[in-house]
Amino acid sequence: MKIKYNLFAVMLFLTITSIFILIFTASASNIDSTGQINSQSIIDNVILSSTETLTETVYLPLISKPIPPLFLGMTVRWDSVGYSRGSEVWDAGYHRIRNLDMMTDSDTIRSNNHGWYSPNPWTWPDEYWYSYYSVSTLQFKASSWPPEPDWKWGAVDWILPFSVVLSNNITIMIDGQAFIVSGPYSGYTTFGKAVQYWQLTNRDKFLLWDDGGDWKAYIHPGENILRYDAGSTRLLIYNNELRHWYYQGNLTSDTTQWIDNLSSSNSWPASRGVQQDLDSSVNKLDEKQSPMVWLQQERLGGRKHIIP
Repeated sequence: MKIKYNLFAVMLFLTITSIFILIFTASASNIDSTGQINSQSIIDNVILSSTETLTETVYLPLISKPIPPLFLGMTVRWDSVGYSRGSEVWDAGYHRIRNLDMMTDSDTIRSNNHGWYSPNPWTWPDEYWYSYYSVSTLQFKASSWPPEPDWKWGAVDWILPFSVVLSNNITIMIDGQAFIVSGPYSGYTTFGKAVQYWQLTNRDKFLLWDDGGDWKAYIHPGENILRYDAGSTRLLIYNNELRHWYYQGNLTSDTTQWIDNLSSSNSWPASRGVQQDLDSSVNKLDEKQSPMVWLQQERLGGRKHIIP
């Protein structure tokens, strides 16, 4: 009887021990239908999972790295229409492409530029030039376009430098002339991109062109309107310039108006890597040339010629 009692006690002890081990194992593991143990624990944003050996899967936060407004491979195009009214009546078109194709040092990017007229009632020649910009500040540095002393104003930036901070109802100076800022407004580019933009309007009358002769061109108050993207690209998206002609100091009925519109660009993140429908002739400038470099900003998109 005593032996049977001792045997019963041993079996009871072993049964309790087995149940305890089973409970302990189940609390630390998940047992699948095949009897294979799969353990899983979560530590912060790291998931550790294993079948037989531990392998680590790390979930890292997504980091959005801002893309600079100026970058290699950037292409921008503007298309313009021009109207002359008064003693001479003609219509013209001007088109220009900028292709940012080379870093000349760690902070200087080169713009390879081409401008041409179409329609071209006066058979003006095509224009090719280089210009150079700071990637970190967006400031103009130099140009192969020679200085043109007859132009008294017109260094309009095609991309707004970081040093220019715009807000509604302030006045800023552009090449010595006061412009009143308004906005931002909502609108669309000519190629359907929704944008927020700043509008800049000249406050005062100013002299635009004077070759020392009888004729001079002036811009009257409120008749030069610039619009810049208020978003990440900082691009000039619109420019409307109405010139009034004076003869021997007297206002005439002659006017010339140029309206520029940004017509394509791969500057917006969604369009990076998309082939733009741009004229390949931008690359016609001989790469072997070493053009003289000037520190004076070229006029926006070339001369847009004055008719004497």
